[in-house]
Amino acid sequence: MKKVLLLIILVAAVIGGVKGFIYYKVTAQLNNVIAALSPFAQITYEGVGSTFEGEVKVQGVKVKAYGNGLELAIDEVGVKFPDLQSLLFIGDDLKKQQLPERMGLRLNHVRMDLQSLKPYMTILQSQSQHPFRDYTLLGCGELQQADPLKVLQQLGYSELDSSIKLGYRWDRASKHMAVDSEFRWHEMSGSRVNFDLGQIAALSAAAMMSQPELKRISIKIDDEGYNTRLLKHCAADQNITTDEFVTLHMAMLKSALAEQGVSLSEKVFDAYRYYLKSEGGLILVMRPSGMQQLANLDMFKPSDIPDLLGLEIHMGDEVIRDIEFDWDDKQFKKTMATLVEQPKANEVAVESKPEPMQQEQSWPQFIEIKPTMLAAQMHQTLRITTADNRKLEGVLKVINDERIFIDVPMGGGSATLPVTIADISQVKVKVERKP
Repeated sequence: MKKVLLLIILVAAVIGGVKGFIYYKVTAQLNNVIAALSPFAQITYEGVGSTFEGEVKVQGVKVKAYGNGLELAIDEVGVKFPDLQSLLFIGDDLKKQQLPERMGLRLNHVRMDLQSLKPYMTILQSQSQHPFRDYTLLGCGELQQADPLKVLQQLGYSELDSSIKLGYRWDRASKHMAVDSEFRWHEMSGSRVNFDLGQIAALSAAAMMSQPELKRISIKIDDEGYNTRLLKHCAADQNITTDEFVTLHMAMLKSALAEQGVSLSEKVFDAYRYYLKSEGGLILVMRPSGMQQLANLDMFKPSDIPDLLGLEIHMGDEVIRDIEFDWDDKQFKKTMATLVEQPKANEVAVESKPEPMQQEQSWPQFIEIKPTMLAAQMHQTLRITTADNRKLEGVLKVINDERIFIDVPMGGGSATLPVTIADISQVKVKVERKP
């Protein structure tokens, strides 16, 4: 009896030790990431857990971005490894540039309030040279001219609630890899994208860059309530039935595409109508003949693309293969040219003149300016100190009455960071020496 009890205690100690080791490794990495992102956002989490199947989980993640009030909450973040051993030694494998034969990432219920996204809609709209026309709103009255956030609010949404799954599976013997991704906008829509790749000899950067064989792409889209709300809202706006609105909408869609020289086969319109009326999801399957052809689609005529992609649409039990589309390239480019926004006179920046510098000073220099002079510094590098003593450096991309948006270096690329003008205690602009 004592031996059994001793064995139980020993097993419990091992389990506790493994759990503790995982907790230590995960929290240490999390805290490093949080520290690296601290100039941009405040990040907290409620707890860390793990399973003996090789999954580590972080619960109750909250992110609050500085400068614009953007907040998001994530119920749970999970990373799945093939087994417990892979989880324990993932750091050593990554140092050797090796990946497990399968991995998965999931984010359950990423929530953010619609109001907090307004600054980001401003930056997207200000940087857009070709205003996007949402053809899904044709026939829907004033909603056609509304921005995406207003459309969602009019349809009764107050927040975005999404869940994401990403993963891959690699078979060493067949050199085959399956890559899966799933995105769900709860009570709105869902999509799933799958790739089947061949000739993956190893899970290394060199092997992945050696033009693997793309065997199959599958894209599935499902309506989870958005289309139902849209049809109901638009039909009520026009004082007609939903079926009558669908008929109106389809006629306007065909007319709008024809104006741009775009023609689609009737089967494609049938598939869109099927999805719009929430009769079922659609699956687009592509079996391209080669990666090289896929990368050079612009060299082919539009009418050849469905055959090159091996494109087919699954609509319930029906499979559509006779897919045709084409467009008049000259007419399409002419239409797009008419959409280019012309700069307004009051948007022309006034060139600022930095104070004279002494010759013995090194260049480039950072010259302090007043926040009221920021509008004249578009695309210039700024050094900013905020009221809470955060120090930021980046290129000014957008400015409005309340905020500026700067591109700051992050990892191997950059990220756009909002800064509230009222929070700026000091700002300097980079000045190069003129020849």
